[in-house]
Amino acid sequence: MLRNLVLCASLLMVVGSQSFAAEQIMVCKADDGKPRYYKLVTPFFGKAKVEQKVDGNWKDWCDGDGLWSLNIYETAARCSRKKTFTSDQGRPEYGVEKGMQVSREYSLLIDFEFFTRILDRSLFVNKGNGFVEITNWHLRRISKTFTCEKND
Repeated sequence: MLRNLVLCASLLMVVGSQSFAAEQIMVCKADDGKPRYYKLVTPFFGKAKVEQKVDGNWKDWCDGDGLWSLNIYETAARCSRKKTFTSDQGRPEYGVEKGMQVSREYSLLIDFEFFTRILDRSLFVNKGNGFVEITNWHLRRISKTFTCEKND
């Protein structure tokens, strides 16, 4: 009888602990002045996930058209996209000739330890000896750091 009671209590503790998850929420600034809300959910068992508040509801962050990749770390997450294509027109002002390979790279890092949101964007062209960054592109390389605050 006591053995069954101990077994039942142990089972309830294991099952109950699986439902607990650590959550960290932070609110970040952005270019448009609107706050961005992010939540890092770290379950007791299973994979961590990051959510973003959209229209008042929490939704998976970095969930797009299949071109995005998500890496979740202990206290941060990075959503990145790299799109490589062949230029269908020449853009001599950027050193791009028709038929050259061009690569656009975009990355957003949210860090729940240092309360930052970092946006990186750049453009590269392959001139036959590997990709070289285009530095005079009108949307040139951007690396912006936005401050965030812990939100309980």
